[in-house]
Amino acid sequence: MLKYLGILFSCLSFVLSSYAQIDSLQPVDASTVPTVLYVQDAYSARILVGAELRIIHKKDIAQETVLDKEIGVFKTNEQGNFVIDLQVDSEFFIQTEKNGYYTQIAKISTVGFSRTKRNRFGISLRPQDCFKIVGYVRNLYSNMPLVEQPIKIQTSGDPNPLDLLTDTDGKYVICGECGKSYTINLVSEDYYEMSAELELSRKICNESEKRLLIINFTPKPIPKPGQETDYAINNTSTFNRPTPANNTMSDEDPLNKALYKRNDLIILQNLNFKGKTAILTKEGRETLDKLHVLFSEHTGIKVEISVHTDSRKSNRLNWLVSKKRSKVIDQFLRERGVRSSQYQIEPKGEEELMNRCKDGVRCSDIEHQENSRVELLVLRGNANS
Repeated sequence: MLKYLGILFSCLSFVLSSYAQIDSLQPVDASTVPTVLYVQDAYSARILVGAELRIIHKKDIAQETVLDKEIGVFKTNEQGNFVIDLQVDSEFFIQTEKNGYYTQIAKISTVGFSRTKRNRFGISLRPQDCFKIVGYVRNLYSNMPLVEQPIKIQTSGDPNPLDLLTDTDGKYVICGECGKSYTINLVSEDYYEMSAELELSRKICNESEKRLLIINFTPKPIPKPGQETDYAINNTSTFNRPTPANNTMSDEDPLNKALYKRNDLIILQNLNFKGKTAILTKEGRETLDKLHVLFSEHTGIKVEISVHTDSRKSNRLNWLVSKKRSKVIDQFLRERGVRSSQYQIEPKGEEELMNRCKDGVRCSDIEHQENSRVELLVLRGNANS
């Protein structure tokens, strides 16, 4: 009996020690740090199995020595990660590739990394054949973003729905596939459920230049017991679907609609400027003329105009560029008699990028153009909302 107890105690000790080593490791070499590299889809956050990682030891920061030494090529496991011991106080370049995704080159520094616990470094890959569906989720009455709002996406032909959470701005991103249909559901204990159905037909995909569709949600809060509200009478949520960025889902000009609802979001695709300047293009002036007509015909409407840039050049310069462009738009509208009570303008610079193209990330001109935009958010509409 004592013999079996001894064996049992030994096995138990081994299991406990192995478990403890998962997050607390002693590297074989004191000059290395245990690092977990994990790869995921940039939009859905799904883990990517079999992604190829080419790791290059670029620089020894402590010795101030440039090495450019390739360590090797590895692949992520079934958990979407790869574990490796990296040299301390060094800089590495990691080139990540996978079929169906754009190649990503990331830089990682091990300065300050733990020598006893696994350090985690995430890499996000953007799908190549992707029709991006983007939206914001905001409280219908306060217009505040709903952070970590659960969203469930059901794709035609796929029995397993995809679960997402909105980010700190209440934003979600879905990578759609042409030829498929999608159902987007908002499920929350604090808000009435909402859903939207859409089909990415071949016609839409072929006619869309930016492959972008915007679908926003503005759910009504569910009143708490004893809470008196004017919206407690009606618990039927309505889906607020702004005009898509490329107008392929509707023949209606977003600046020539009959009705505008609060929280409608419109991206002015043709309101463009020349390069990194505040000089309007011909199409840009024509778009502002249409905006002037909108204000003239709908005198009760009020909008927020937000002016965005891409991340190229410095953050400070981009903010100044968006500020100058804001002044141009403001002057254009004022000269044509548009009242200041009908709009407000916010220069955003590169604060609210619509894709992965932040500082240090290599992107195409088309991807950068997606971020350089002017948006209208309806604050007071002319329809019941």
